[in-house]
Amino acid sequence: ARFRLCPTDSCSADEASGCTSGYGDYILDMNTYVQAYVEYKREALEQACEEIKENCECEDNGDDQFDEEACEYQCYVDAGLESCYREEGAFEPEAYTECAQYEPPEADDDGGRRLEEDEEEVQYFIGPYCGNQGGDVYLG
Repeated sequence: ARFRLCPTDSCSADEASGCTSGYGDYILDMNTYVQAYVEYKREALEQACEEIKENCECEDNGDDQFDEEACEYQCYVDAGLESCYREEGAFEPEAYTECAQYEPPEADDDGGRRLEEDEEEVQYFIGPYCGNQGGDVYLG
């Protein structure tokens, strides 16, 4: 990942590179960039989720049907932050900031595609990779 530091008097949003002279480039390897990006996104989400939770008005008024977890979830939904509620076993992108083996969750109903027991086990790996032109980073 390349970050270009442009002088304030020549910085332009119209230029793809920001500026054409007097700049300094700061370069990070892709894994360092992806780790920092994923960590930033996780911390920003945690902060937003905590703020929603603190301001959510879920009070038990003696109602037998009161469900605090459902009430908090509804606050997240209302704020457009359903991702605050993560189910156990949910995909964790933090685990794949570098290439790592992916273990698909076991399906109880066997509705997914599976190999026969006696066939060779297939291994899956997920990690970051660059887009065709180098301007994008994907996880796959």
